[in-house]
This record gives sequence, structure tokens and C-alpha cells, in this order.
Amino acid sequence: MGGQTRRVPPWMGVCIGLCVTIGSSGRSQAQMTGTHEHIFLPPAYGATPLSTVIEAQARHIAAQGDFLESAAIARRIHADAYALELQNAVEEVRVYFERRRMNREAVLEEMGNRPDIIRDRAEKAMKLLIERDFPYVLKQADPSAELNWLLAKLVGPTMAVQYMVGSEALPELNARLTDDAKQQIWLTDGGPAGSRLEFRLSEGKVLETQWPTGLRREQFTLLRSEFEAARDQLLKDLKASGQVGDPTRDRLIMALDRLLVALEDVFPPEERSTPSVFLEYNAAKYYLRSLVSQVNRAISTNDLSVFTGSLRFQGDTISELIRHMSQAGIAFSAPKPGGERVYANLATALRNVYVKLVSERPPPAAPAVPAPPKK
Repeated sequence: MGGQTRRVPPWMGVCIGLCVTIGSSGRSQAQMTGTHEHIFLPPAYGATPLSTVIEAQARHIAAQGDFLESAAIARRIHADAYALELQNAVEEVRVYFERRRMNREAVLEEMGNRPDIIRDRAEKAMKLLIERDFPYVLKQADPSAELNWLLAKLVGPTMAVQYMVGSEALPELNARLTDDAKQQIWLTDGGPAGSRLEFRLSEGKVLETQWPTGLRREQFTLLRSEFEAARDQLLKDLKASGQVGDPTRDRLIMALDRLLVALEDVFPPEERSTPSVFLEYNAAKYYLRSLVSQVNRAISTNDLSVFTGSLRFQGDTISELIRHMSQAGIAFSAPKPGGERVYANLATALRNVYVKLVSERPPPAAPAVPAPPKK
């Protein structure tokens, strides 16, 4: 028995091969379906020493393959789980900010503070004010906001009327502006509030000095002349080189500073208790503050068109005024004392064009071109 080897019966080899084949096909199917089926070899009967060794080797190989397959499936499951974790993390962030946005919009809508709601509300209020409650506009001392709203609404339709059928189709567009009205209408370059450059419609000159009564006293004569000389030098520097020299800038700032200091000396606190003196002092101080902001704007701006006089209005009619302002990108500024009447008349003229052209009917279509005669 010891040194002899016994032959394995043929049926034993067939059984082992069949079991291995079944296990392999099972693994392929498990990989396809995502499940894992273990290999169980059938028990052996009537074993011999050689058949026992073969059976042990078969079970060992089967166990190794089963382990490797299990490890591979585990790695894949871990990778899929990690990918899902990353996807869930990204989705969590997206949902978090989406919830915040929805909550913010809901709160703003409930409180009426959502930006688009505020814009729509302001637009509807202005439209209602122009179309139905226009007499209230005429009572205002500063209707520049309504004028700028009308200007924005009329740019497109008036251009369509002029280029399609001519301005004769709408007589309101041919309303003329008098020379006095042109002197009283003030425009602005649209800079930040508090530092806008202002100029007359008929002249287009920035930093024009319309000294109020308080600054026309004899004590300010030399100081006014010094400021105007420094201003003229600033405009010359800008036109010549496109920038303000340091000496000119310092000279202009010092001239303004001396005016502010002299104002406090000419109007001491004990004299301001009188209403008339206080009003004179307050108007002068407000004017000097506006000059300070305009000087800062003039020094920092890069738009030389406001200094070359190219913004001067050279037309006469309402349609020419609308075209000039839209092409130059300028807007109406607040009226100066004494110009309220002119602003009321201008608002009425623009409102008449708006009612005829925008509120009542769309812009007229272009005339039909006749077809050429047939040969």
C-alpha cells in the first residue's frame, strides 16, 4: 500500500471537471447579475490516498478563487459606495443653497422687498403718475426723475416715427424750445449721486459758476476770481493733455477751501439766528459742497467730451432734444432756482408725446413699398 499508487477511476475525473465547470459558469452569472455564488464541491465517496490529495487540491483552488472573487466584488461595492457618498455630498450642498435661495425669495416676497418686485412696483407707480396723476408732477420743485423716465420711454418710439414716417406724423415732436428754456434746463453726465458734473443745455460747459447771493458779497470777490481762474486752468489742462496737473489740482482745491473758510467767517454763528441770514448762508454752503463734489469728479473722470463742449445742444425741437440726449448718454439734472416753470413746461411737452406715441397706440408702421410694374 505504502509505495503503490492507485489509479483514479475515470468517473471521478469527470465529476471534478463537471463541478469546476459548473462553478465557473456560476461565477460568470454572478458577475453579470451582481450577486456572488459560492462553490461547493460534491462530497467524495470511496476515497483513495491519491483521490484525497486531488480533492484537497480542488477544494483549495476553489476556495482561492472564491476568495479572490469575493475580494473583487467587495472592492467594487466599496468604490460604488464611495461614489454615491461623493454624489450625495454634492447634492447636499446644492440642496442646501437651493433651500436658502427659496427661503430668501419667499421672505422677500412676503415682505415686498424682492428686487424685481420693487422694480415692477416703481415702474407701475411711475407709469400711473405720468398717465393719471400728472398734475402732481407739475407741483414738484424737481421733476427730473419723471423727465428721465419719460426720456427712456420715448427714445425708441420717437426714432421709429422719424425714420419711418417722419416727425410730421406727430406734431408734438416739433414743439420748439425757446432760448430762455435752453438756459434754464440743466443736464448731468450721470455720475454718482453727489458728484455729478452739471451743465446748461445750451452751453455744455461744466463747472459753470452760478454764485448764490451769499457768495456775491464783496468779501468773496477775490476768492471767486481765484476759483474761476483755477477752474479755467483745469479745463485747459484736460483739453491739452487729458489729465490735470498737480499744481492746477492743488490750486483748485485750495481755492475751494478758502471759500469754505471765508463763508464761516462772513456768516458767524450769532448772525445765522436770523432766518434770512441763515437761508443765505445755507444756500451758499450747499453750493460750495456741490462744487467740491464736481471738482473731484472732474479730476477723476476720463471722459473728455464733458469738457470739450461737444455736449452742447444745437437743436430746437423736442425730437432733437430726445435724440441729442440719447446719443450723448446724458440725463436731466435738478432745476436751479427760477427754472421750475421751464421744467414744468418741458415735462408737459414730453408727457404729450408719451401719451400720443406710447400710451395710446404703437409706433406707426413703415409705408408699404409699391410693387414694380409687371413687364
